[in-house]
Order: sequence, then structure tokens, then C-alpha cells
Amino acid sequence: PVDGDKYLIAMMSQALNEDKWLISPQIRATDLSQLSFYAKSIEVATYGPERIRVLVSGDDGDSFEFDPDDFVMISGGDYIEVPDDWTQYAFYLGDYDGEVIRFAIQYVSHDDYMLMLDAIEVVQAETYTLSLLAQPEEGGQVSGEGAYAQNQSVTVEASPHDGYAFTHWTDDDGNELSTEATYTFPMPGQDLTLTAHFALIDYYLTLNVSPEEGGTVTGEGYYNYGDPVSAVAVPAEDHYFLHWTDRDGNVMSEEETYVFDMPAQNLELTANFEYAVGLPEHGPEHLLVYPNPAKQTLHVDSEHMMEYVRITDLAGRQLLWQQVNSRQVLLDVDNLKPGFYLLQAHTRQGIMHVKIQIIQ
Repeated sequence: PVDGDKYLIAMMSQALNEDKWLISPQIRATDLSQLSFYAKSIEVATYGPERIRVLVSGDDGDSFEFDPDDFVMISGGDYIEVPDDWTQYAFYLGDYDGEVIRFAIQYVSHDDYMLMLDAIEVVQAETYTLSLLAQPEEGGQVSGEGAYAQNQSVTVEASPHDGYAFTHWTDDDGNELSTEATYTFPMPGQDLTLTAHFALIDYYLTLNVSPEEGGTVTGEGYYNYGDPVSAVAVPAEDHYFLHWTDRDGNVMSEEETYVFDMPAQNLELTANFEYAVGLPEHGPEHLLVYPNPAKQTLHVDSEHMMEYVRITDLAGRQLLWQQVNSRQVLLDVDNLKPGFYLLQAHTRQGIMHVKIQIIQ
């Protein structure tokens, strides 16, 4: 059944624990070197299958002295059991690319009968195509695809994009192969397609209120990366909304309804309110606001040091908030629609307010 029968080799088993070695001459391996041979057990029904191991040793010396400890087994397991029909075996030697080596076939049968070997040769291995997919495509990137020889060690890697986590690798039939993002395996003797699976990560939005009695908030919960979020602050009676701040105190929005895309992390926001009763109120005679009506900018001069100013519509909804810490401030009102508004200047002495008009 095998061409080249002139190379046929038979090994007889005459002991309980055989230890016979067939060792090759020196060979310089390449990245596609492959050891190939056929093997057959003669009498399986009576004696059972013959056992072999395949090993490799580095050897670039001028002379050879046999030492079994110099050889490394590449056949896997404790041994190979050979069936009673001619079977081809192939072992990738490309891991020794550029090295001078010897290969060995060790006969390790236990009280069996006869092993036959044929067509032993080192050839350039046929290569097979490894294709990689990402599911979903936007979930991440994959690397490692290409052409590989049978039994060549292959390492593939899956790198999730923001908002995604790697879950597992599957083959063409959907069988789960590994849950490790970096997966190493021997290439089979056929083309192969692997799929890296990714899943969206749930991030949690926490909403706080400061002070606690200042109002209520809605929008807290789980979101995926990039989901649209609407965080809504509703002032309690006798309070007004100031702004949204993050965990570090940075002002994120001065709108009661803060709309944004969820980042790829858990997020904590605080709706800041202020008590609107308890400070004396002063009339417009304590503020100089000009021009009024205004188009693009509005000058505000105060008798007292202003901590911040805010502009609301006549229903009390805040449209502008600006920290000041001075007696003068220039406000940009170009984004306000034409109409009447209420300007409030907050100082340690009280709240000063004046009605303003915005025109085209």
C-alpha cells in the first residue's frame, strides 16, 4: 500500500519492555520541515497494538554519542499506539528552524509482536490556511491568521474594543475551544476558521443629589458603551438646580437634563442644588446690567463680591450658570433666544436679581 517498500523496516518485540531506537542522520531543519512516515502493527488481535514515540535532539557535532536524555519527545502523550493497517504520521519540525537536529523513532512495545515502518522522510510541509473572524465585527480585533504546516504551533489573539469583553473562541462547527484571549494550539491538516466572540460590557451610572433634600434625579442604571443617557435633575420646592459634577467635582453640564453617551467605565454624577430661601433679596438698584436689552454680551456690575450668576427663564428653569468671584462679569448670552429672563447674582450678602431682555 506504500510506495518505496525498499525502505521497509521491521522491529520485533522480544521483551516485556522494549527500548529500540531508530535515529536519523543530521538534518538542518527549516521553518516548514516535516517528518513523515507510515507505521503498521502486525498482530493486534493477539498481542495488541505496537507502541512508539517520536523524539528530536539538537546535534551539530562532528561525532555522535547516543544519550536518550538529549532527546525531547514531540509525539505527545506517553506513546502512540499503532493500528494494524498502514497509517501515516506527520510531525512538524519547524520549531527547530535553522538548527541541525536528529529525529528518532523509539520502539516501546510491551510483549507485543512486530512493528513495521515505511517511507520515512523529511519533506517541506504542506501549509493550510487559518482564517480568523470577530463576532460581532465591532467587538474587537483578531491576529494570528495565515498559512501554517500541520502540527505547527499557532497562537491567535483577540483584543476587545472599548466597551466589549472577549468571551471565547469557536471553530467552524460552533464548538467552544478556549476562553483565553491568547489561544495556542497545533495546526490541523486542513484549512481552519476560528471565531473570537465578544460581548458588550454593562457599565453602571450612579446619580447622587447634593444636598439630599435639594431635589430628585432619574436615569441611574446599567448602560453599554456608547448608549445615549439622559440624566434628569428636578429641584425640590425652594431649591434650584446648579449643575452636574463628576466624582472629581468637575462641572459636566449646567442643564437639568444632561444628555451624553455612556463611556466605557462606571460613572458617578452628582446633581447639585441650592436652597433658594433664607438669604435676603436685593432689588435691581444693587446691580448695574447693560446693555438691557442685550444681543450677544451682558455686563454685570455689583456692589458686592459675586460668587456666581445664573440666568433662568420666567418658569425658573436654569439656562446659564457661571462662577464669578468678582464684582464684575461679562456674560455670553448669544445662545439665548429672544425673550425675557431673570438674572440672579449670588453674594454672601444675599441674592440680587434683575429682569433682562434678549433681542435679535
